[in-house]
Amino acid sequence: MPYTESVPLGVRVSSDIEHRPDRPSPYRARVRRFDPVSKRRKSLSEGGETPDQAEEWISGILQAAQVGITPNVANTKGKRARQVPLIEEIRPMIAERILAVGPNPDARLFTGPRGGRISTAVLRDATHWDEVVTSLGHEHLRRHDLRHTGLTWFADAGIPAHVLRKIAGHGSLLTTQRYLHPDMTQITNAGHALTAHLNPIRTPLTLAVQPAAGRRR
Repeated sequence: MPYTESVPLGVRVSSDIEHRPDRPSPYRARVRRFDPVSKRRKSLSEGGETPDQAEEWISGILQAAQVGITPNVANTKGKRARQVPLIEEIRPMIAERILAVGPNPDARLFTGPRGGRISTAVLRDATHWDEVVTSLGHEHLRRHDLRHTGLTWFADAGIPAHVLRKIAGHGSLLTTQRYLHPDMTQITNAGHALTAHLNPIRTPLTLAVQPAAGRRR
């Protein structure tokens, strides 16, 4: 899936996604550019569990390049700060963690066994992911699929797509739209809504003129 995009850095950044089914992260996203300083061709790559993950990474690199950030600096997957909403059920837990880590605004609320970021492997083991999804009969469910579910729920709640893009950290609305999956109930309700909208148009207006009170014909 190759494509090339011009960016205001005086260079061209090209990208592609390679499917390697024998790897734990089978979708390798890669960007290439010619460095005008070193006169060398440089590349960066990142593995993803799904094509969406790979496209998200490329989108972030290209979006950064459009504002003058070189790809090697923009290669901070998982480290870009963004604001996200918190539902009521998890706010007490987050508040407890904030108190536990102290006043440092850059402190990690949740850490891995060695105090760093939580890796994919650590998350899988800590949540017993493989055992849980197998017991539920959804052994093919991936953790990244939960991003699709969450964004779809936000959309069902009436959150506009441009706000969902910010929440998800996507570079474009096209990426966000691929995460939204309406179910059959919503499609049926859309039909009912259209019927209700068209009914006033179908109903003929009465043209009968009622005689004024107190007058005789």
